[in-house]
Amino acid sequence: MANSASTCRHSHSAPVVNTIGTIFRNFGEAYIQQYKVNLDGIKLIRDVRKCRTPAMGGIRITCAGCAESKVIYKSCGNSKCPICQSIKRMRCQDKLRNRMLAVPYVHTTFTLPHLLNGLLRRNKKALYTLLYKSSWLATKELSGESENVGGLPGMIALMHTWGSDMKYHVHLHTLITFGGLDESGQFHYPKRKYKMFPYRPLKAAFRRHYLKGMTDLFNKGLLEVGPIDFSALLKELQATNWVIHSTRPTLDTRVIEEYLSRYLLRIAVSNNRLNYDEIKKQVILIYNDYRNQLEGEVAPKRNRFFDPLSFIHQFIEHLPPRYFQRMRYYGLHAPATYRRIKDQIPSKLKRKSCTVRTLIQILKALLGEEMLKCAVCDGILFTNNPIEQDLKWLERSIPGYHKRGPPAPKHMTGPSLPHEKLVAREKYGSKSEKVPNLH
Repeated sequence: MANSASTCRHSHSAPVVNTIGTIFRNFGEAYIQQYKVNLDGIKLIRDVRKCRTPAMGGIRITCAGCAESKVIYKSCGNSKCPICQSIKRMRCQDKLRNRMLAVPYVHTTFTLPHLLNGLLRRNKKALYTLLYKSSWLATKELSGESENVGGLPGMIALMHTWGSDMKYHVHLHTLITFGGLDESGQFHYPKRKYKMFPYRPLKAAFRRHYLKGMTDLFNKGLLEVGPIDFSALLKELQATNWVIHSTRPTLDTRVIEEYLSRYLLRIAVSNNRLNYDEIKKQVILIYNDYRNQLEGEVAPKRNRFFDPLSFIHQFIEHLPPRYFQRMRYYGLHAPATYRRIKDQIPSKLKRKSCTVRTLIQILKALLGEEMLKCAVCDGILFTNNPIEQDLKWLERSIPGYHKRGPPAPKHMTGPSLPHEKLVAREKYGSKSEKVPNLH
């Protein structure tokens, strides 16, 4: 089951190439039929199952020297797909680097208590947005105090709803400038050597802003609480320890830039941490066991086992609301603010902008090779031939696959017509007679 975990691995299981695609193809339709899935979830499942398969078409690359060939299938292009989007992610990382200043940054993580999980699942867009807002308000409030910084900092934020084990764990990763700009254009570094402000006041401010925002939403009737006793929940949250973690300031932000951009166009998990046991029909997730991590050491690895439907359900749970902006910029990094004050920022605090890498440069970085060359003869000349989409491939590969039929002609009556139009047609006559406009 989904909640089982172990330190041993099934010795007879062999890794499956594109594990996520295999699971979604074999069990995606069964999941859609058995679970209440919204349209965004259905679209993601049906995009992932055909990503980089013959159903998408592709390109055959042939070496001009030895005729060795390789087929590369096209990607689905879904922004939440864990299989593709590598090129877009690296371009996003370049753009992120260009927006940052030449000052130290602090990586701060704001985590919501698990007591809120039931409410979060019912009100994803409102409460996720409130997480961004409360984190920024707490940071801005304490940075503005002269005994801490005495200026406006910059903050870049990206939300994750999963932990390494894919459980529902809502938290916000932020990169905050180690200092801020005052009204006169002077940049001030914090009064403390390794932190911007005390830990406990930051936790208290974050909790206060979040609970106030949540109460306002409830009073306006914008919060769906279901069977939850909202007043009792508030009291419990007031007494709960809200976790915030901050690292020491650093000028070398490449690691956290890569970490943030890695999951900007992906959710939950990637193929390299998954294995699918076809014999036992079991998905094996490799995750970092941070609870048992010793100080100064790498977190030990553990396995978590899912049945395929439970895995898909856990994966889809992390799908953000439609049009939800996951990467957000505040303070000095907010576009409107930066345009207004960019002339006040000292030139020594501005990074030299790097050029966004070209496609060839990104491919070299992904492959770890200086030059694209043939694996057999080291040749560097290739010919490309397009491969047409195999329109029957999904039908052959997916159990229970049903091809959608064409839309019914407009003149036909049937269940595709709205109920009120069917009633009107019965009342006013056949299709040849004029039916009044009901909208």
